[in-house]
Amino acid sequence: NGIYYDNVSYTDNVVFKSVDGVNLLYSANLIRPGDYYELYFDVINSTNYNIAITDCIYNYDDEYIKYELTYADGSVINIGDTIKKGESIRIKYKVLYKKYVVEDDYVFDTSFSILYEQVI
Repeated sequence: NGIYYDNVSYTDNVVFKSVDGVNLLYSANLIRPGDYYELYFDVINSTNYNIAITDCIYNYDDEYIKYELTYADGSVINIGDTIKKGESIRIKYKVLYKKYVVEDDYVFDTSFSILYEQVI
């Protein structure tokens, strides 16, 4: 669709495998509270039109994990923010391990998606 991720960088505790369009394949180790990892990547708009961000989908914080999906400088991504044709924006995804997990069946999901649509 002309939107893809590129120029990926990450903290030392990330094992980066590949980027395929808007999918980042990686794993990360969070061993003790206070540990975190960060991924940085460019969202490239190679289309012939401007696109707007329509949603950011990722997990809500809970008592154990904090999730942040922001611009690279830490500012908030707003619905409706535009990426002009031929341009890119830099995104940061951070996952912070806040406190020891005591639930045996606790599972956390670090997947995220950013949804876009053409600006008319």
